[in-house]
Amino acid sequence: LRSFDQIAIQVARQYNAIVVAKSHVSCIARPDGYTYFVDGQAPALGTAGSGDILAGLIAGELAADQNPERAAICAVLRHLQAGRSMVRGTADQLLRHIEQE
Repeated sequence: LRSFDQIAIQVARQYNAIVVAKSHVSCIARPDGYTYFVDGQAPALGTAGSGDILAGLIAGELAADQNPERAAICAVLRHLQAGRSMVRGTADQLLRHIEQE
């Protein structure tokens, strides 16, 4: 079994896209194989709908910046920051934390 970062790189290369792979660590992979890792350790992000919120953050950052790499990095960091501010909760509560930033 390959590590999730290697799979993210493969998908990034295959689709010539920036890929965000989530676990307790986030991996942001570029098509050239370069990766960023963000060690989250935010248990509140392990709730249903959290990934949907991250996808929405990425889309919003991309609309504002037009740079997929920066959009992914900024969205992952904003998502992590909101998750760290919560002990536990629902996706709705996570979204409210993001809106307050």
